[in-house]
Amino acid sequence: MMLVPVPQNNPIVRAFRALYQPYLTSLGLDTTWDFFSPIGWGHQFAYVIEDADGKEHAFMPILEVNWLLATRRWSERVFETVMNEPHLYGGYFAAAYCRKHASLKPVAVTLLEIPESRYWPDDHLSGNRPNDPAYMLSNLAVHNPLIRFDCLQK
Repeated sequence: MMLVPVPQNNPIVRAFRALYQPYLTSLGLDTTWDFFSPIGWGHQFAYVIEDADGKEHAFMPILEVNWLLATRRWSERVFETVMNEPHLYGGYFAAAYCRKHASLKPVAVTLLEIPESRYWPDDHLSGNRPNDPAYMLSNLAVHNPLIRFDCLQK
């Protein structure tokens, strides 16, 4: 299977590829080296709770989901859907966040899209990890506000 990313102009490789091509295609292994390259920077879902005193509290819900659990991928897709369709799904999530943070006496919730920072070797050497809350929230200043909802006070 190591012959897949090898250049096609070699006659020996072409002979082996002819033999193995059905397996490579059916198993999804017929790729080039760029398959392993990152495809670009992503974005993360976050929200800001504005409390009764006017203070803002930022949260990134994906940080509450264990990285090792299968539900992590499901949660990522849910948050991506909320970012893509905030007018459709935002109200439900805003109401849930108002209830979740009731102790802060929330006045409003703003849903945000935060671009991910590029993780450099210097970041690693300084002790940061790509999924550390402080590192992920460090890009909060550069955000795209999606929609704002008022919390109902009772």
